Amino acid sequence: MKRFDRSFALLFVLNTLIVVAGPGCAATRAPSSDLTDRNLQDAGLARYWTAEVPIPSDDSLAKVYLIDDTLYLYTQNGIVFSLQADTGLIRWGKKLSGRNFSIQKPGHITGTPGYSLAAFVTPNRTHILDRFSGETIASFGSDFAVGSAPVGTGDTLFMGSADGNIYALVWHTAGSCETIKWWTVRAGGPVTATPILYGGNRLIVASQGGQVFSFFARDKALIWAQKTGGAILGDPALDADDVIVASTDRSVYKFDGNDGSLLWRHRADSPLADGPAVVDHTVYQHSSRQGLLALDADTGREKWSAPDAKSFVAQVERRVAVWNGTDTIELLDRDTGKALAKVPVVTGSRVVTNVHNDAIYVVGSRGRVVCVRPRGVPYLDPSKVAEGRARLNRSPESRSTDDALDGTSEETTDKSIDPLRSRRDVPQKPQ
Repeated sequence: MKRFDRSFALLFVLNTLIVVAGPGCAATRAPSSDLTDRNLQDAGLARYWTAEVPIPSDDSLAKVYLIDDTLYLYTQNGIVFSLQADTGLIRWGKKLSGRNFSIQKPGHITGTPGYSLAAFVTPNRTHILDRFSGETIASFGSDFAVGSAPVGTGDTLFMGSADGNIYALVWHTAGSCETIKWWTVRAGGPVTATPILYGGNRLIVASQGGQVFSFFARDKALIWAQKTGGAILGDPALDADDVIVASTDRSVYKFDGNDGSLLWRHRADSPLADGPAVVDHTVYQHSSRQGLLALDADTGREKWSAPDAKSFVAQVERRVAVWNGTDTIELLDRDTGKALAKVPVVTGSRVVTNVHNDAIYVVGSRGRVVCVRPRGVPYLDPSKVAEGRARLNRSPESRSTDDALDGTSEETTDKSIDPLRSRRDVPQKPQ
């Protein structure tokens, strides 16, 4: 534990070593041999920032997630690091689990006035943290095997289970951190795909039984139900209010979000285990035989396929960045799939799927994080880093409250709205 504690003493120091991209700016450490500035330049890209996350020497990277404005790095020893995605500044690091014990993908909790929270589910506990400071707000166990990442609003979490149920847990009532099972819903099979909470009070749940449900989160009243011909393993996605899922019956489905009617079905050549990514009216879906498929989100028609690509990375202007799963990021024409450029990456790195903007995040096994953007994007200058540091560990809601106390906030400001919240979420008023 001493080594671990010393590592986190370096957080402040490392946050002063963010690499500012631009002519004549030097990196704090020589870049990796593959992700070079020359290779990036040839592809029309530039290094935007670089961060060094203090992963202990006896540990290594396990998983990386991009949730809204935050990058989360998980290590093999159960440490979670939180980084500000637009600057690379490290918000916090916290040990949440033991070695090789899985931690589910984090879920941001919306509609909690005065707080911006994140939920992390380990094999034996759920941790509710302030997502800006890392402070533990609550921690509790559950009497069921959690199967999916959590989503939440207010004081309620929604999680799928290996027992075929979706659970609603009230984790904070009348000052108590004890949980109450609000309701359960049978999902027709184990739920490992992350539920979608949108519009403030609607849930989309997909199960390994091939079932897809839409219902109200408050009272579990069913809106619609559909069934595919195989298990749904990957996370569903939204295209506006419509729902897109990939099934092991070799099909991608799009359902109307209001009544569940089937809008289209695209049949691939192999069972589909990964969930789709939806960007700019295009659905990107990996197939083990066809590679990455680009489908028209309105019709389901195949635009093109990239046989060597494993995942969508980001849309970069009129190009699409894709990842081959090992050592190469490739830039393709967005409309035709024609190969335009390749960027080598050190084997063992992780490349994050980003449906929010044009940033490409590459994370090395030892904790080096590089953000790459198009060359025409204004550089991350010191003033932007200083601005990011000022808001690093305090949520927009807490800052708005401080402004109000100082008399600097307009009376019309809605302090319950987190400007960094995912656009699909609608803030809830306290009951």
